[in-house]
Amino acid sequence: VVALRFFGAFILLLLPPLAMGATFPAIVRAMVISPEDTGQTAGRLYAVNIAGSVLGVLFAGTYALENLGALQTVYLAAGINLFVGLLALLMPLPTRPPVTQPSTAAHTRDTHRIILALIALSGLTGLGYEQVYHRLMVFVVGNSIYGLTILLAVFLGGMALGSYGGS
Repeated sequence: VVALRFFGAFILLLLPPLAMGATFPAIVRAMVISPEDTGQTAGRLYAVNIAGSVLGVLFAGTYALENLGALQTVYLAAGINLFVGLLALLMPLPTRPPVTQPSTAAHTRDTHRIILALIALSGLTGLGYEQVYHRLMVFVVGNSIYGLTILLAVFLGGMALGSYGGS
């Protein structure tokens, strides 16, 4: 029974971030005009996406949870995600020739694998930092939603600014 509950919760929790994660590559493909534009476009889209996450964290942590409650906040977030998804499905994609890769690749497959492994390691350490900082925030602001809100807003805000600056 416990294993079944765990599996059910795992699947329910996995579906929304899986769908949200799939949107970013699709948006990048739709927005990139030329191969030279890819890095800047992806970086700026990532920055805007993360900035939206900061606003969501601040709204949920400082207003929605306290005034709407957890269940209504989840319903509101789900409704917003469904609305954005429907708008995305209704929007016409720009018509332009497909982006082609240069004839000589700058990186080999092995280099790409190393880069992907390093990015995964970076994500692992980033979330590890968040866990440690969250535990340390208890000593600063106590055990409240505000500690997690501050932590996530600052962490995500730094990622958004870094991504925008790096693009």
